Amino acid sequence: MGVWQWLQTIFSEGEDRLTDKQLTRLENFAQAVKTATARQVIHIQALPSANLSITDSKFGGIPYLPKGATLPTARNGKPLFMLAQINCSQLLENNIYPRKGLLQIWVAANGKYAGNQYYSYSPHTQRVIYYPTLEEATDYDKFKQVYQFEGKPLPFAPTKAYRLIFTQGTDTFSYEQLRFNHSLLPLWKTYFGEQRENFLLLPEKIAEKLKELLPTSRGHRIGGYSEVDDNAQAVGSDGLPKILLLRIDTDEKVGIRCKDNEAVNFLIEKDDFQALDFSRIQHSL
Repeated sequence: MGVWQWLQTIFSEGEDRLTDKQLTRLENFAQAVKTATARQVIHIQALPSANLSITDSKFGGIPYLPKGATLPTARNGKPLFMLAQINCSQLLENNIYPRKGLLQIWVAANGKYAGNQYYSYSPHTQRVIYYPTLEEATDYDKFKQVYQFEGKPLPFAPTKAYRLIFTQGTDTFSYEQLRFNHSLLPLWKTYFGEQRENFLLLPEKIAEKLKELLPTSRGHRIGGYSEVDDNAQAVGSDGLPKILLLRIDTDEKVGIRCKDNEAVNFLIEKDDFQALDFSRIQHSL
């Protein structure tokens, strides 16, 4: 009997549950996946706040604009909305973002704030701007009249601002990421002795247990891994998952509602991020 037939037999529908030996083997495999895919992540807690400075990290709120700068605009000339602003100096020490400067993500107020597919960057619908140094800011009164989004479909009320609290952690592959990644197939062979071409057709009992052992990550975050169906677009030219520049998740408790209770993800190639080139962002807007 071949290994694949053996696997189908020991995890067949006729068995009510996994034996201790089968479970241990799967647990060891899952732990090896976690070890191999560990990646630094910065978890974000977003709290409504009315007392934020122009240069603070935040979702929404009044954006920082250097003196003399103009608001980024969509094709129709309307201002984009500043979805997020990250002041790098307020982050804990990390290997993801630059150590200083300020990064902003701007989006068109068109209501498309989640999805399960990735799309290419377009300056007409989103803009990522990085300021390596901070200068004197433009007075908000100078652009307040045109920076109005009341009634526009956004993931949170345009008049709201959220203070961001950062904590460090580690993210690892979920079962869904494992399914679409071939780099870990040698691990499967190590633990089960079978050479597979992919992880897409595992016996149901194996798949269900791996979903439990390799759960999906939730919440706002920088770094780690994204969670969308279009995983092929989330892989960089080096064969590894792209850097998660930012993820904003649905958080009903504080009034953040992404479409269909999903999340907004922004991905970037490692080489592009190191060069601070934001012209090829992948996004799930």
